[in-house]
Amino acid sequence: LTNGGIFFLTMSAAISVVYAFGGIPAYSDEWMYSSLIPDTYPFSSTIQSTPFASTTQLPTASTQSPTVSILTTPQPSISDDADYCEDIVVEMTDLRGISSFGYSVNEEVQQMVSNSTYNAIATRAEQQHLDRTLFEVEFASVSDNINVTHSVCSSLSYVLNVLHDVVVNDEDEIADFVRNQTVTYFENVPNVDAADLEVQVHWSLSDKDEDDFFENVPSVDAADLEVQVHWSLSDKDEDDIGLPSNDEMNGDEMTSAYITAVIFSIFLLFTCAAWLDAKLLRQNDYFLPQALIVSAFEVTDTVLDVLFAVFLLLLYLSDRMTEVLIASIASFAFVAIPIGFSIFQLVQKAKKSWFSDEHLSVWLRDHGKVLFVLSFFTGSSYTAIEIVNCGAFKLDVFCMGLSKLEQIKFNTKRVVGVVLLENIPQMAIQIWYLVRFGAEFLPILAILFALISIALTILTLYMQRVIIRNQDIVQIEFDVTGDEIKPSLSTSMKGIKSEVAILLGLRQSLVEIQRPSMIAQGLRIEIHVFVHGVDYEGMMQAAVANGKLVSIIKQQWQLQKTVMISNLNIVLSDATDTVQLATSKQYTAVIRNDVDDYEQGRNKLPI
Repeated sequence: LTNGGIFFLTMSAAISVVYAFGGIPAYSDEWMYSSLIPDTYPFSSTIQSTPFASTTQLPTASTQSPTVSILTTPQPSISDDADYCEDIVVEMTDLRGISSFGYSVNEEVQQMVSNSTYNAIATRAEQQHLDRTLFEVEFASVSDNINVTHSVCSSLSYVLNVLHDVVVNDEDEIADFVRNQTVTYFENVPNVDAADLEVQVHWSLSDKDEDDFFENVPSVDAADLEVQVHWSLSDKDEDDIGLPSNDEMNGDEMTSAYITAVIFSIFLLFTCAAWLDAKLLRQNDYFLPQALIVSAFEVTDTVLDVLFAVFLLLLYLSDRMTEVLIASIASFAFVAIPIGFSIFQLVQKAKKSWFSDEHLSVWLRDHGKVLFVLSFFTGSSYTAIEIVNCGAFKLDVFCMGLSKLEQIKFNTKRVVGVVLLENIPQMAIQIWYLVRFGAEFLPILAILFALISIALTILTLYMQRVIIRNQDIVQIEFDVTGDEIKPSLSTSMKGIKSEVAILLGLRQSLVEIQRPSMIAQGLRIEIHVFVHGVDYEGMMQAAVANGKLVSIIKQQWQLQKTVMISNLNIVLSDATDTVQLATSKQYTAVIRNDVDDYEQGRNKLPI
């Protein structure tokens, strides 16, 4: 081999060895330029591992001490378990006395800035109830103008969300602490001046000129140091890491807000269409829009609870936190248990009372499945009962026909079935989440609707119980027959209700007329009057005797031909399930005797 060949083989072998252990760049910079940076590395400093006593203020490094004392808390070592990492960039501009290369080869400086950044963020994060041991900040790289990139890593994804908010909200305090630590560190280092250090924290990197790495190497000057700290999203937008931008809500907020809007829109459109039908197209005095509006709030409350439970489950699948799993299971349980309890109450009430009523038993036979399906999907049978008694579009499925008293009796279980078994436990779980992980749109919205549901339940039941406790109920039943009596008249009872209230000297709210049921050639009318201390017996006898009751019916229905009222019966109740049968029989006999006298022995009143 020639000398040239031997030289070539020798150099090739040397280069191969060097690259096998990291390449020439790993050694050439230090070998070539370390002599050009006098007294810049290694620096002499003392790092004290002193935990912070306060979590409300960031510690400030003293700039008057003759010896360099850097306050840092040791970072946890979680690199092996860190599944989620993002970048923070600390920008140091106009730092005279050290270049980006000098920074890159000095591990002590790197550790000082990493620890300072970690402690600044960790102290603020603790105010958000975030344990500082859940993340770490490590040096990653440095580029021109000493733009230092750090990796912020954690084994839990939500930790990065919290840290993101900390950096945005407390950027000035974090930057001031990093500045003070850096100034203190370089205070006694020869040829380094950081007296005019400034720090800025922002989200996006500003445009920077590509300065030469070594332009300041011959003369080191750090008189005008500036530091900028921000998150570096590195080829990912904010949506990729699940963080909300300043102008848009995150995915969870959008989902919950969208579903809430959809539910209310469906109920609103349905209510408006039913109202137009009842008022403009086909008169329907039994349509109750307020029942649908209340149901909209109750359904939305249940849906938000389900969404929150799903949200907790997804959080557990992401971060594997046992406490989140327990909260998710509890949240699902406090949706399912109230549904089961209310359906059980529905079955018991139907067996005990409703199947003994001819009209209700027929309705349950035809639409019972719909009622149970609504009970499941609306979150409770109480809401389902409101919907099937709203009277929308004159559809039989929405005309169950429960009296106001029956609905009051059934809804008395709502405090236990909804408030105690759902609203209060769900609010407790949601408040726990807010305290543990910070404010988010979904749990706050769920709490708001839970409070609305509780308020509606308490106010409604209070007013209804006042009626039950302070009022007696008079049930007036009679049949109306004639050639002009048609089923369509069964939904035109508002005028009759108003006239009966005037006749008895009561407010209209104390008079309820059940939707009439069809009989041969006529309708059967049942009027419930809530009274207290009123001589209903004398008033009703007089109304029948002088023909006022039949006159009211004929006038309000605009009837021309003769109609007849028969089978008049009056029953007195005390707003409980106990009916005074003796009184009922007595009134029936009295009224029928009066009718017989008035009609010369007939049990009918011709008009």
